[in-house]
Amino acid sequence: MNPILKSAVAWALTAVGLLAFASVAQAQVPANLVGSYKADLVFSNTVYGRVDVSITSAGKASGKAIMPNGKTYSFAVTLAADGGGWVKADHVVVKGRFPVGPQPLTLTSIRLYPNGDLGGGFSSTIDGIPFILTFFNSAKLASYTGKGDSVSPATGTYTMAMTADDDSAAGTPAGAGYATLTVTPNGKLSFKGKLIDGTPVTGNTLPASDGTYSLFRTVYTAGGIFTADINPLTRGVQPSQGYVKRPANPKAKLYKAGFAADLDVQVEPWVKLGAVKLPGADLGFSPSKNFAVDFSGDGLNDAAFSDSLPDTARFTKVGAVQAVVGGAGAPGENKDKDWNKLWAVKVNPATGEFTGSQSIKVGTKLVKLPVSGVLLLGESVGDENTPFALGHYVVTPSGVGATPITGRVSFSGPLEDNKFLAAAGSYEFLLKRTVVGIGGAPKDVPEDNTWATFTLSEDMQRVTFAGRTFPLTSVDPIYYSYTSKGSSFAIARDTTTGAFTMVQGQIGSGLKVVSFTTANPAPSNIRRL
Repeated sequence: MNPILKSAVAWALTAVGLLAFASVAQAQVPANLVGSYKADLVFSNTVYGRVDVSITSAGKASGKAIMPNGKTYSFAVTLAADGGGWVKADHVVVKGRFPVGPQPLTLTSIRLYPNGDLGGGFSSTIDGIPFILTFFNSAKLASYTGKGDSVSPATGTYTMAMTADDDSAAGTPAGAGYATLTVTPNGKLSFKGKLIDGTPVTGNTLPASDGTYSLFRTVYTAGGIFTADINPLTRGVQPSQGYVKRPANPKAKLYKAGFAADLDVQVEPWVKLGAVKLPGADLGFSPSKNFAVDFSGDGLNDAAFSDSLPDTARFTKVGAVQAVVGGAGAPGENKDKDWNKLWAVKVNPATGEFTGSQSIKVGTKLVKLPVSGVLLLGESVGDENTPFALGHYVVTPSGVGATPITGRVSFSGPLEDNKFLAAAGSYEFLLKRTVVGIGGAPKDVPEDNTWATFTLSEDMQRVTFAGRTFPLTSVDPIYYSYTSKGSSFAIARDTTTGAFTMVQGQIGSGLKVVSFTTANPAPSNIRRL
């Protein structure tokens, strides 16, 4: 039957139903059922919209249906007692006006059951939306005042990542979507992030009675939708998959053919960082611990861009994600200044989101790609098969007429010592000194054949010795050299064991100069305090 004709028939039945209910007594709804409800609008197991309903004790039901055409349809009905439940069918007000003739979206039934389930349906003549939509996955929303003993147990901040199901069709974005979440004491959840193709998404919602939040947004052009059911107090992978649909659009800059995918969703709590912005310190992270960085998808791969992509990184004390080492042709290990020209990513201490860029070498040029995602700091980290951070990069593949796509970037274990940075700390060494200047040794330089102390900063960028601080000036596989105002301090190490084998340097200028080294160079003459 033609959709318009179907709608006309439905409207005729609506008018008959309206007359039938004219003499039915108004319902008195029990107190435990009064409140707000939500439900998905589905056809054949696919979500096409969302309905929000508010029900009063007098049986007044009002609400709105949010549809992928970017429009909202409001309605108001009066429920009538009907056996063990309440029902009022075939009566709708669309955008505050009583309908005359077929409507784009017509409420055909709504029923509140004694157990709190909300049933109902709509008929639709909206392009791309099935004619019949039914309520599904309904839930009564919880209510908190945010004060006293009425505070949401989920109050706090969280991070969430979304990845397309492994069975998704070809052409589905490889990037991981993500969001940062905030739950206020009154239970309101706000989310902000990006979908798997990099499209921004924001919104807010209230929890169901069981603590579940149903995220729902219409996105893209008509027909686009994002939905996910999560419980912030359920850590890790959520029991229910999310869903995203991007309609085909030849004018779009990304994914012109569109896509639809089920989403695996992960949620973890995020603890806002203080003055020291090192993430996950309680989980074993430190500036001297490396972790793996992986790029996947059609846009980037280690084989093609081994000279640009980091294989490992570390967190710094100020929240940066510092690249450490890469493949053939990449900057040397711990060559921070060189790596920072290619990879510049930092963590937001308040939300757990990481943002920045990765530059790749294309011929003689550097092409900068945006990188973003979230940390997912679970109860433990270190498993190389379980990323503790997920996000995406955006890249335009080579080729005429190519359009941007997303790929996935992830951080994972195992956590391994950075041989360079693990050396940070305090040491003492048996000093052998020689006065070079004719004016005697500078003040505070230890005497010959005594044990002298030096300290390497946590980031290995400074050494303190004899009351002086020397900044790092160069690193090679054997020597770490520190220089300040003409004075120097160098440490030699065994490249196999990482142990220090010799200290040497010079302090002073002009007439007062002393050079020093370890007595009889050997590891036994240098020891960690």
